[in-house]
Order: sequence, then structure tokens, then C-alpha cells
Amino acid sequence: PNPLFGVGPLLVRILYGREFQPSIVPLFWLLPGIVALSISKVLTKYLSGIGKPFFNSTASVISLAVNAPLLYLLVGSQGLRGAAIASSVSYVVHALVVIVFYVRESRRIVSRRRVTEADVGFAQRGGRPAELFSDSVGVGFYNIDLHPSASGRNTLNIRSAPFGIPLG
Repeated sequence: PNPLFGVGPLLVRILYGREFQPSIVPLFWLLPGIVALSISKVLTKYLSGIGKPFFNSTASVISLAVNAPLLYLLVGSQGLRGAAIASSVSYVVHALVVIVFYVRESRRIVSRRRVTEADVGFAQRGGRPAELFSDSVGVGFYNIDLHPSASGRNTLNIRSAPFGIPLG
């Protein structure tokens, strides 16, 4: 539940006075859209951050394609309430489109570079430090280990040097 459902009428009365009392009903109609818009704002930052701002633009265009006809249909008959309903519906549509793109993109993590034994293995590097990666986002310091497989190969445990974990 959105806290504005409870305090919205009181805030409108305190901040704007009784003459703005009619704005409370449109405020209630906007609340689902505000919640949806809050979600999509967070997810659009993620999509932009991974280099996919086109998806944000696509969601906005689709939202506009929903909002414009709804405004045309609802404002004439419903007034301010119709505008609030149209806006709320378009915000929800925007969020749904962004969620679809987010789920699709966040599930496909493909690295640009695979860290190998030659990059981090202590013996393989002759005791030298691990390979440096310019886009490191953290430090790993654990052995390379493989567990027994169906082929019967025994456990493999290779000592590694502290290494940077590349972003890409």
C-alpha cells in the first residue's frame, strides 16, 4: 500500500488548502502509475548502465502511444480524473516494457574476456602476480578448483595469485 493513500488528502489540505480538495481523486488514480514509474526509473538506469539506452527510448515511445489516445478518449469525458487515469496506465505500460527488457538483458551475462589458469595460476605464471585487467571491479583470491566429473577425473586444485575480476 502506498502511504499517499492515507496521508494524501491531509497533505493536499495542509499544503494547498480546501480549494484543492478536488485534486485528491486524480491523485489516487495516479498512485499506481507513480509506483510503476518508480520501478521503471530504477531499471532504466540499469539498462543505460549496460549500454542499452535504446530500450528506455523504446519503452517511452510505446508509453506515449498508449497515453496519447487515452488522453484523447478520457479527458473529454472524465476531465482531470481521465488525465490521471491515462497517465497512470501509460506509466504502468512503461514499467512493464522496461521490466521485459530488464529480464531479457539481465539474464544474459556474457563476458568479453574469460579469466584462465594462465592469467591467475601461481605456478603457470612462475610466481609472478596475476594478469592485470583494466576494468577490474574486485579482487579474487581463491584457488582454481574443479570437482570430480562423470568421467572419473579427480579433483583439481590449482593455487592462484590474487587477481582482479574483470567487469566485462
